[in-house]
Amino acid sequence: MARKVHRLSIFSQTLDRVAFIAYFLGAVIPLACLALAAQQYVIPAMEASAAGAKGLVTGLVGVAVLSLGSFLTLRRVTRQTLQRMNADNHRLETLLEVSGALSEAPHTDALLGVVARCAQKLTEAHAAFVVRFKDAESAPELAASGGADAATLYETLRTPVDALAKLCASRGRPALVNDDPDNPSSSHAGLASAAAVPLRNETDVIGAVVVVHIDRGRSFDTAEAGALSTLAGLSSVAVHKVDLQEAQKNFFAHMTDILVTALDAQLDLQSGHSRRVAHFATVMGREMGLDEKGLEKLHFAALLHDVGMLKIDSNLRENKKACQKHPQLGHRMLVRIRLWEEVAPIVLHHHEWWNGEGYPEGLTGEDIPLESRIIGIAEAFDSMTSPSGYRMPVPISEALEEVRRCSGTQFDPDCARVFLDLVDRDVIHLEQDS
Repeated sequence: MARKVHRLSIFSQTLDRVAFIAYFLGAVIPLACLALAAQQYVIPAMEASAAGAKGLVTGLVGVAVLSLGSFLTLRRVTRQTLQRMNADNHRLETLLEVSGALSEAPHTDALLGVVARCAQKLTEAHAAFVVRFKDAESAPELAASGGADAATLYETLRTPVDALAKLCASRGRPALVNDDPDNPSSSHAGLASAAAVPLRNETDVIGAVVVVHIDRGRSFDTAEAGALSTLAGLSSVAVHKVDLQEAQKNFFAHMTDILVTALDAQLDLQSGHSRRVAHFATVMGREMGLDEKGLEKLHFAALLHDVGMLKIDSNLRENKKACQKHPQLGHRMLVRIRLWEEVAPIVLHHHEWWNGEGYPEGLTGEDIPLESRIIGIAEAFDSMTSPSGYRMPVPISEALEEVRRCSGTQFDPDCARVFLDLVDRDVIHLEQDS
């Protein structure tokens, strides 16, 4: 979003207009009335005295000069006030933008990139850097940068930038280094001025946000340092949130892998089935335009689509009626777990048919979740081409023909078309064990 800058001319701002009107009513009109009164009453009485007339004129000129001077002073104060308001509004707008951007960052690297770009915009610096500390002894590492050629500039300015980052981290408060025009040695290797604020997690300083000017005469003020501190505070909260989310995803992924491994061990005649179905389904979902979040949900639902089989006694594995309960059993297992509750409905409906003859609820057409329709084709194809306890695998060509034949009855026609097209283009590469 482009920065909105107020024009600072005398008539472009409401504040300037109010000041001018106040000046006009409070100074110009009284002055005009005084001049008129003098012309009507005082000057005729003083015509006999040239010195008196001259004194009157001098007095009127003095009043006029003082009045004009007061207006110019008022105008200058108004302009300075507007400049401060412009800068404050710009910083506030940027902080509001960064608050939303930080909440949407999917992982730590993306989040720190947002911080660097917003720090550069917030201070109108030449460049901004986010450096992180592994521990107290190790050197800072560049985590993100913002601004034109910022990453290259960091290599040139690494020594002063890292030193300033360590200084603010050790003190736990902002640090400023500003250019002194009277002292050419005050800048360091092309660095005219810099500001740094510490970046914290819940307990420790984990890094610093550093902004720099490379042009002599440019400097940072305490207001900009305060805005950077606010940014760092928002960032620290966001870093903690993303760390928690990444820990949850890590747990989610490992628990899914454990369940899939357990399922493979129990269904040893179809070893790898869940992972193959997840691969087919994810490729199809990407082709059909699902976003990253949708693809992630589809992938895990495909991995867990048969998890309900863990609840079915192995002696009943070839009992069709018993096995048809596995979607409800899987749904019941997953819906109670917050991390998996979004995939539970997909698992519940992955055996529904496009024409309504599937189970468990007999849904039809687009009432069936798209992800379930995708998994339905992927699972059916892999089940046909993989060995199982109750049938021999069929050749790939026959399985593909079965997908074509069942398009519009068992399978969503669009999903079937996408699957067959991906196979024709060898995007889904099929190899059948001999």
